[in-house]
Amino acid sequence: MPKEGGFAEPVTFAFINYMILGIGLFILSTVGNIILLIIGTDTNSVLFTIIFYFFICIIFIPLFAVIGLFILGAIYQFLFKYLDGTGTYEGTVRIVSYSSAVVLVVWIPILGWLFALYQIYLIIIGGTFVHGLTTSRSAIAVLIPMVIIPLVMMLLSIVLSTLIVLIF
Repeated sequence: MPKEGGFAEPVTFAFINYMILGIGLFILSTVGNIILLIIGTDTNSVLFTIIFYFFICIIFIPLFAVIGLFILGAIYQFLFKYLDGTGTYEGTVRIVSYSSAVVLVVWIPILGWLFALYQIYLIIIGGTFVHGLTTSRSAIAVLIPMVIIPLVMMLLSIVLSTLIVLIF
């Protein structure tokens, strides 16, 4: 992977990957909803669900995934730099973008989590290459957000649910 060359090619590559993922998820959800329709579920609710999944899978997944590339790139860039990395933000976004190829197969039941681990591995190796870090330092930079972000989300959900209980 070239360390430089702009954002256009890697972001387009990631967008296409997430678009294919969205189309695949939409097809799977549509098949499931058609089965529900055959079984006798309310036609209006099934049609609403199909339309809802269309917007989520075809429009929002690719759009938010591309936005997420830049956000995740910024988080990783900060951590790589904190651990004495020498690469650029562009290089970091390129790592995250090209590792998105894994999403084409990550939805496969049972095997999907293995492919997700492979994506983490790709980002770690990319960090060593782009930022000139050891593999262990790159792994620390990549794994820190995977621990901290879920903890922050759990803490926020506890605080928000407590506030809701207290208010109502």
